[in-house]
Amino acid sequence: MTFADLEKKIHPATAAPVASVVPAPRLAPPENVVARELRRVDLLLLATGLCILVVGVSGDYFGASVHEYARQWVTNTLVCEMYLLWLAMGAWIAIDKAVWLRVPIMICTVSVYLFVITHDAQFSMAPQAAWLLCVRLLPPGFVGVFTNDNLRRVRVITLAGLAVLAVQIVFFALSSSALASLGVGTVEGNVITAPRWYSGLVWGSYYLELAFLLPYVERNIDRF
Repeated sequence: MTFADLEKKIHPATAAPVASVVPAPRLAPPENVVARELRRVDLLLLATGLCILVVGVSGDYFGASVHEYARQWVTNTLVCEMYLLWLAMGAWIAIDKAVWLRVPIMICTVSVYLFVITHDAQFSMAPQAAWLLCVRLLPPGFVGVFTNDNLRRVRVITLAGLAVLAVQIVFFALSSSALASLGVGTVEGNVITAPRWYSGLVWGSYYLELAFLLPYVERNIDRF
């Protein structure tokens, strides 16, 4: 036995420390690719856009009643979308207010929105107005409707939707005029009527744009 071995037995604390074993970090379970990709798109808006697109470009494969229903759906939804400016303004005003003031502001905003939609007895638009209101106002999980974070979300995605609508209207008007000058569509006085297939193409594309844009805006809400 050497003096070093004897020293270790007498004073074990001075022995060379045993290397501690550090457990390997746990790897996070792989994220479901399908679930991740589905969060990038609004499935309801995607389905609506595809239906409008198919009906619009189908020609005579669908009856006149189906085309008329699609036309009314698009028209009524666009009107309801325009009036969502009230919702964006109300959310903008209510942000950073005390809770006792924030909640009444949003309740009044929703009431004004529904009143403007239905004041001229256009109750047929009420379901679409309520649908758009729920889509824009309710947060994921339906928790915290009147929180500041959700009101900021409401303001941003509503204004984003209105911006897309404004661009789409201008594009539709200008392109319809261009097509009419080429003999595509009808012109009666100052009224230009685009072909049914073109209207379906433009407004079906509008819903598809929203289906991808609004989830992107919501995921990157801090950038706006």
